[in-house]
Amino acid sequence: MDTLPHLTKKSNGEPPLASLRGYKLKYLPEDIISGAVVAALTLPIAMGYADIVGLPAIYGLYASIVATFVFAIVTGTKNIVFGMDSATSAVAGTTLVSMGLVLGSQDIIDVMPLFTILTGAFLVLFWVCKAGKLVRYVPSTVMHGFIAGISLAVVIAQIPSLLGTGYSGSSGFPYGTIAIFQSIPNANPAAVAIAIGSLAILVLCKKFAKKLPGPLVVLVIATILTGALGLDAQGVAILGSVDASLPMPTMPKLDTVEFLT
Repeated sequence: MDTLPHLTKKSNGEPPLASLRGYKLKYLPEDIISGAVVAALTLPIAMGYADIVGLPAIYGLYASIVATFVFAIVTGTKNIVFGMDSATSAVAGTTLVSMGLVLGSQDIIDVMPLFTILTGAFLVLFWVCKAGKLVRYVPSTVMHGFIAGISLAVVIAQIPSLLGTGYSGSSGFPYGTIAIFQSIPNANPAAVAIAIGSLAILVLCKKFAKKLPGPLVVLVIATILTGALGLDAQGVAILGSVDASLPMPTMPKLDTVEFLT
């Protein structure tokens, strides 16, 4: 199989901002448009991933903007795919629940800095040990099973939210399935209508209008309908007011989880 030289070229040891070497100003207008489109598609998804972890949606915006900006500065390659990931979000959410924390609680916000630092430390350790080479020995069936399991966990955890009831427990199959059936009698008709309509728009865009950004279309339409019809007064959860500034850095609170004390 032929490969593209610029995609296979190694960039080890490149200094920060090395990816801007040879950049021309004539690229800027198109890059701005591309960046705006990617941001419009990424931000709604990032908000959803934050919900999976148990954080307020605004933290998805922080992670998708700040982390991507920092990585773009320090990387030495122009060819990167960087951002929030459903698998990482699902694993993080499940891990935090197993620690006795309730999704959506203040405890999740308090412990997340420590959780992030530990995750980064392990990634650095894996990089030093060159553990990435071990991935080539992982059978593809294992990876397919992992992806399928993560997908199922995400779907199970989000169905109560689609019904307008929400769920703060484990995303594991038994508990999540029970929560779904418990949510059905208390389902919010307005939330269910929005969920069905959103899914329909996503499917139609993917099938008949592939060039349209389905998630962005859903976000705009749902926002307009919610404001025009006052659906928040009918029990539909909304994002609400968002602080325009970034949160101040804080030290991790080690007393949040019992085994850390």
